[in-house]
Order: sequence, then structure tokens, then C-alpha cells
Amino acid sequence: MKAEAGSVLITGGAGFIGSNFLRYLMNKIENILLVVDNLSIGRLENIAPLLNDPRVKFFCADLTRDEKVLDFIFWRYSPTIILHFAAEAHVDESIRNPLVASSNYLMTNFLLEKARKYGVEKFIQVSTDEVYGPVPEGFADEDHSLNPSSPYSASKASCDLLCLSYFKTYSLPVIITRCTNNYGPYLDVRRLIARHITNALLDLPLPIWDGGEQVRDWLYVEDHCEALYLLMQRGKPGEIYNISAGNLRTNLEVAEAILRLIPESKSQIVLKGSRPAHDVRYALDSSKIRSMGWKPKYSFEEGLRLTVDWFRNNEEWWKKTKEKVEKELYDKIGR
Repeated sequence: MKAEAGSVLITGGAGFIGSNFLRYLMNKIENILLVVDNLSIGRLENIAPLLNDPRVKFFCADLTRDEKVLDFIFWRYSPTIILHFAAEAHVDESIRNPLVASSNYLMTNFLLEKARKYGVEKFIQVSTDEVYGPVPEGFADEDHSLNPSSPYSASKASCDLLCLSYFKTYSLPVIITRCTNNYGPYLDVRRLIARHITNALLDLPLPIWDGGEQVRDWLYVEDHCEALYLLMQRGKPGEIYNISAGNLRTNLEVAEAILRLIPESKSQIVLKGSRPAHDVRYALDSSKIRSMGWKPKYSFEEGLRLTVDWFRNNEEWWKKTKEKVEKELYDKIGR
């Protein structure tokens, strides 16, 4: 028996941002929430407690292969909104194995076809500021040219263009979001802030590359969730929305801020060599979504404190993967 229409499909919903958005959305709407994740990067424990809620339905599936699973989801639950978080790899992983990033285009194409076939009312492509490439000065708005540096960011840019083509060719109601660096609970320990926090808690060195002068804009993940929720309601099909906090910090400043919040740590910052595709600066103009009433609630300092506290209180979540991840990083790229 089919369920009523109106469910929300979240791809990559067991990942960092996807799982945080799932939690956020559960407190906002009563609709059925469909989570699809192949668990290649996402972790089931990120959402395990949420699966006790009958509104949440989890499907372990590969968006490039498991067509029958997707057809069942669309037939049974008739999702009207899709938020597409799922993506393979990030910059480091894509540099080591660039072919992995090619699946991002395939899964997006596959999902767009399902959305077109089943008449989805809104398709939100969750992209990244990295598609713009380095922004040495000023701020990139939504009309800024695409200039990705890594295989990962190039794959995300290709997905964005594919989504826009579906809007232009088929009138599929697609929205693209491009967000700056996120941090917060459930952040993968491979990512800079999580790695430095966990290293500091374990008295391990905090590695910094290229002198630590690379600039990133840091957005607390809950603020990103609020922006996405706003666009679910009021985002205009065919439009691109930058999402940024204005918390521009060098990587060195981030490491120093983490050590200040963990004063008992014996860790030291260690300057390393250079990394490929290490863009000097990302910075977005997010005035478009801010004109709709959104703005970040958390300062960088407050968000970082909350993130450090979460990692302090959730050692069982990260310690079991930390040793394995650190060994992989040192073995592959000498970190």
C-alpha cells in the first residue's frame, strides 16, 4: 500500500551534514523522511538512534546501481522534495584516486532522471564553494565563474551544470546551494577541524600545510541546516544560492583557536610541506539568501566551542576510527 505523498528524500543522510540535517528536519516537519546512503563515507551510527522514529526510513543503496531500490522508494513513498547531499570523496581522496569522483556525476544524473520520471516538486543540489576555485580577494557571488582545482570540486561543478541543464531542458525544479566549510557534531575525523580537535585531545601534533595561510570561511552545521530548510520552503527553481558565515580564518588561526579551547593538551602545531590543489582562499557573497531573512546564528568561537565539547563528550564515536584514519593518512600522503 502506498503512503501519502509529501515525504522528503535525503541522499547521503548518514554523512556529516546529511545526518545533522535529518535531525534538524525531524524537529521541523512531520513528513516521512527517507534516507539513502551507501555508507561508503557516511556511518550508520550517525543516525541509528533516529531510526526508532517511524517517520525515518533508511535504505542502504548505491545511487549509481540500485535502480530497483530507488523505484520502490519513489513508488511507495512519493517523495516531493529531494536534498542531494551524497558525494564520493573529498579533495584529498579525489587527488589520491581521481576516478572515485566520477561517480558523483553518475549518481546525480541517475537521481535527476528519477526525479523527472516521478514528478518531484523540488530538487536541491547541495554543492560546495570549491566549485569557484580560489578567490584571492573579494567574494564570489552566484554569477562567479567556475574554476575547480581538484577532481572532487570538478565533479561537483559538473553535477551543478547537469542540474541546471535539467531545469532548462525539462523544467525540473532544481535549486543549487554552494556552502562554505561546515563544522560541528559528527564531523569526519579526516576533516581539518575534527582532526585537529581529536589530535589535541590525544596530545598528537596538529599538522598544517603551506604555512597555514590558506583561508576558509567556517559555518556551523546547524546554520547550514537552517538555510537549507528556508530554501525547501522559499527557494526559487533554477536559482543558485551561496551560503556563508563570514567567519574567514587561516588554517593556522583555526589550529590555534582549537588549542586555546583545549588548554590541557600537550599538542603542538607542526608546519608541513605543500599539498596539491590547496587553494589559497575561499570566500562567498551570500547576500542573496540573507535577503530572504537567513543569517548565521553562531559565531566561529561559539560554534567551535560547541564542537570541541561534542568531541570531548563523544569519544566512543570517534576513537574507534581515529587510529585507522591516522594510519591511512600517514601511509598515503605522509601526514
